[in-house]
Amino acid sequence: MKTQDRIIHFLTSLLLLLFTGCNSFLKESLTIDNNKFDMKTMHYRKHYAYELKKNESDNLIICIPGTNYKSVIYSLPFFIKVLGSSIENNIILMPERLTMKFGTDGKDIYRTDNTVLNEYTLEGLLNAYSDTINRYIDKNKYKSIILIGHSEGASLLPGIYLRLGNKDLVKGIVSMSYGGQSLYEQIKELATYDGTTGKPKLNDVQLEMCKRYAELRKIVIAKKDSLEWLDNYTYKWWYSFMDYSPVTDYASIDCPVLFIHGEDDVTVPVSSTRYVEKTFGDKNGLFEYYYDQTGDHSFNSEWGEHKMGEYISNWIKASEPKQSL
Repeated sequence: MKTQDRIIHFLTSLLLLLFTGCNSFLKESLTIDNNKFDMKTMHYRKHYAYELKKNESDNLIICIPGTNYKSVIYSLPFFIKVLGSSIENNIILMPERLTMKFGTDGKDIYRTDNTVLNEYTLEGLLNAYSDTINRYIDKNKYKSIILIGHSEGASLLPGIYLRLGNKDLVKGIVSMSYGGQSLYEQIKELATYDGTTGKPKLNDVQLEMCKRYAELRKIVIAKKDSLEWLDNYTYKWWYSFMDYSPVTDYASIDCPVLFIHGEDDVTVPVSSTRYVEKTFGDKNGLFEYYYDQTGDHSFNSEWGEHKMGEYISNWIKASEPKQSL
């Protein structure tokens, strides 16, 4: 690169940082399930984010996916299905996990990246997501924001909401497959999933691990800073989520929330969402619950992702501000 070109590149990057709060961005097109999006990849200092749109809109949906060790962008097909027709008139934002970035052909390269794994905790995820989201919405003006999360992502939603600089913009939260119990209480419940109680049945290895929940807790505490693996997570991850109960943060939330959970979920038991319902009820009309009678953790059921898309898109439409005539 010539010296003159380097100077131009530097000045361009500086202007982007000053006027957008973003180090750089790249525009391209992306097609998923016959839906074509304009996608903008943004780099906010340490963190990345992806903005997708089919049409111009002043409404925003922020998607937070479940646990993984690759870019959040690979969870986009799932969200496209569950968002249904709402993708037509909403901008979609997917803030990246920690310092991960899109690429590497979808391989779980961050599973062996100790720098990322060391930050892959409840607090680390909350800080990264909320920092990126706040930087984005400070520079992009929207009339309404919907937060939607699945599994681990759903567990983070109330914490992200409470860290937002402008909570008034949030018109609704959609929590899928998590609820409000702590990880420890979930494990205790899963220990009863032995096929004799009318509940779904865990495989033998998972069931044996869950039945040792008290011993498991002691081991996790003893290895709380370890990046060794237990099942699909590091001990450090386990420790950070072990006693966190989202229901504590939901007590401070005063916007509409839709909780969706499958009765046949053997990853996060449906009791976790029923715990929220038992604690708050409908919270003066703010909280709504839908239980998929044949659904598992990812809603592979008779109801399924596509019907869920219709349900969720109608709920989002009802939550957003009415367009003025």
